[in-house]
Amino acid sequence: MKEILIACGDVDLLKRIIADLPPNTFKPIATKRGAGIAAKLTGRNLRHAIVHATLADGTAGQLLQELQGLDPVPGVLLLTSDAPPKEGPFKAALRYPVPGPVLRNAIGQLAPDDDAEHDLERWRLFYR
Repeated sequence: MKEILIACGDVDLLKRIIADLPPNTFKPIATKRGAGIAAKLTGRNLRHAIVHATLADGTAGQLLQELQGLDPVPGVLLLTSDAPPKEGPFKAALRYPVPGPVLRNAIGQLAPDDDAEHDLERWRLFYR
């Protein structure tokens, strides 16, 4: 199971995001705060992150920047309660709440490109 960081300052919203994850796919690492979280994730091979713009300590921007320093850089989905920004240190942005299938589709687009290449190679080997 792949680990996914979910950062959201509102506990009820955090629970809803976790409930909307694809079943049996991710092991959530949940947090209400952003300060210092990226340092704790070093070496965990984190590939996905969901960050809500409203964190309990108001450090969503700092967390987004710190996630860019991880190796490998995780695909980040930024969730906002207002209109999402078009650019920033994230791979996709979405106004939340949305229906579960919309969130799952957005999470599916976060997969790093090397995962797609690996999947293609597995299918090539399968069909030989």
